[in-house]
Amino acid sequence: MNLQRSRFHLTFVLAPLLAASLHAADGFPLGVAAGDVTDTSAILWTRADDPGDVTVQVSDDPRFDSLVFNAVAAVGADADQTVRFEATGLRPATRYYYRFTLAVPAQDSPAGEPPPSQTGTFSTAPPPAAATPLRFVFSGDSNFQVAPFVILSHAARESADLFIWYGDTIYADVPAAGQGVATTLDDYRAKYRQLRGDPHVREILSEMAVLVGWDDHEVGNDYAGLDPSLSRSQRDAAYQAFFEHMPIRRDATDPTRTYRRLRYGRNVEVFVLDTRQYRDIDAGAACNNNPDPEGLLLGPLGIDRACVEALRQPRELLGAEQFDWLTSGLAESTATIKFVVNSVPLSNFAILPYDRWDGYDAQRKALLEFIDAAGVEGVVFLTTDLHSNFYNPDVMRHFRLYRPDYALRSGVQVAELVVGPIGTSTFSQTLRGIADRLLGGPESPAAQLVGAGGEALALGKLNQRNGFLFAETDRYAYLVVDVSAAGEVDFTYRGVTPESAQQSDAEIETLYEARLAPAPPLPCCLPLFVLSTCAVFLRRTSSPRS
Repeated sequence: MNLQRSRFHLTFVLAPLLAASLHAADGFPLGVAAGDVTDTSAILWTRADDPGDVTVQVSDDPRFDSLVFNAVAAVGADADQTVRFEATGLRPATRYYYRFTLAVPAQDSPAGEPPPSQTGTFSTAPPPAAATPLRFVFSGDSNFQVAPFVILSHAARESADLFIWYGDTIYADVPAAGQGVATTLDDYRAKYRQLRGDPHVREILSEMAVLVGWDDHEVGNDYAGLDPSLSRSQRDAAYQAFFEHMPIRRDATDPTRTYRRLRYGRNVEVFVLDTRQYRDIDAGAACNNNPDPEGLLLGPLGIDRACVEALRQPRELLGAEQFDWLTSGLAESTATIKFVVNSVPLSNFAILPYDRWDGYDAQRKALLEFIDAAGVEGVVFLTTDLHSNFYNPDVMRHFRLYRPDYALRSGVQVAELVVGPIGTSTFSQTLRGIADRLLGGPESPAAQLVGAGGEALALGKLNQRNGFLFAETDRYAYLVVDVSAAGEVDFTYRGVTPESAQQSDAEIETLYEARLAPAPPLPCCLPLFVLSTCAVFLRRTSSPRS
């Protein structure tokens, strides 16, 4: 599927079209997007400045000399003047170009014809039986307080087939650039328009297909869909704005459903989860929000046994229906690699566990036991939300070592790649901020010492528990994943420092690169102090990329 387009090719083919595209984009200032692409179809999106009829044109020719799909739809205020089309009848593994035009009278157009939007492009998926390479980029967490998102322009130049943009696409509950906290439909719509105003967001969405999903900040911080105190009108407004502004295929029988699966040739199937809409209230109140109930930092004397027991009580993160959909889908999938796109870490991070899978342990246990018992190979979790970057070659490792109540007997491994953020406070920044508030501000030597020491201690303990092969906690980042025709998976973490992230010439670094492989043997013979000394490990494994 990966056409491996060179920058020369893009410039040569599209440069003659840029002047007209940019001039005519006045009627479509928020750009274009193509989403949920299959081997024969795609959801195409834009937003028009004014109500009226909008036409979409799809061609396999960047000059649009011939059209393979053409349709007209009305744009109105009831959907915030957004419009979506499902382009059908497309050929598998084919690059297409698309644009939108306003159906205005010819005499009102300076060129004598309706002005087009900018041109977008996408590739359809290969047919399910085809062993075809795939390249995609993956990240999430885009807080407009730190826009512009220059890192997305770097991602747009990765010659990828797909951008998986997962979770916290907006921060509706965070004031930014003159907009306050969103609570109404108009508020949520304004947040999405603000996001699409970023030129780097528009660039990546025009360069490749997108597969999008939500987490909590599309509604409000750490919300649980089954919380009876949650405002239903606010939730409904947030959901409506998301579907209006994202190119996602809607389920006719369940219009707010976002969990879905898409196939990309013989080797890849992607399962997109919804870890918010169907989740129960977490155990935070039962634990008095103890930040370290498992004693990660304080050791055995710091274990809050009542809280640990509360964390292990039956509690749904996915809901029963989605859980059954996921387990049956994984079992029946014939793909070599099953990517599970997931908004909160599956690995054991212990600290502040309530909003993550750590806080929904019973359902995690059921999921991992199912994968183990069914012998489902090739499962890889792709995770955002943590505002850090980790590679865990085997999530099962921790539970085999420390949780004998987990029935994991077959030796099946499940990898997890945690990445991000696109732009918001990193794990390191958050930890330093806590130390600053407690110990006298950022200039305080005590705050600096505690911040750095606390992070090193936490990373050492987490590595001991999980066997991470990579951790980087202070970079805005994205992941590049390459799946070969033979089904081999290579991945690369790329990132920028938070301090340089808004600079147009920010240097992108290659943080870590590897091939997905079975986890190494457990380092059971190493003393604890050796493991802890390796706390900040493999942070730089190659030279920065120019």
